[in-house]
Amino acid sequence: MEHLWGLGGGSRNVALGYLAAMAGMLWLLNQARRSFWLVSLLALPGTFCHELCHWLVGTALNGQPLRFTVLPRREGRGYVLGSVALGNLRWYNAFFIGLAPLLLLPLAYGLFLWRLGRAPNSAGPRRAWSSSWPTWSSRPCPPGRTCASPPAPPLAGCC
Repeated sequence: MEHLWGLGGGSRNVALGYLAAMAGMLWLLNQARRSFWLVSLLALPGTFCHELCHWLVGTALNGQPLRFTVLPRREGRGYVLGSVALGNLRWYNAFFIGLAPLLLLPLAYGLFLWRLGRAPNSAGPRRAWSSSWPTWSSRPCPPGRTCASPPAPPLAGCC
């Protein structure tokens, strides 16, 4: 079991501690679903980050955010944990504003690796990104012309 978890000798107690904490959190979430306000409180950090992404991308793409709220409210037969009202939602910015919370995925992956005790390995995503980028060496150079190396792909340093 230690080999599967990547744990050294004598750290079985740590693994059992994480399992017990996970079981406790699952029990707490099961109990919390009976109380809307407790679920809202537990989801508040994630709701704030989610809505903040919509706000920031909406500001960057001229969506003109008007209102930002993370106060939960009942709407119809369900609940809304947060929302961002936009004044200039158009065909050219709606897609990107709507998908803005996907920008949190690298952060979630980094937190996951950090909790496992590993540093995020940036070589993997960067290697995948750069291998999908077309290179000049794959294109023939016209005769009598010197071919320069291509510019760095966008966002290459952030992956």
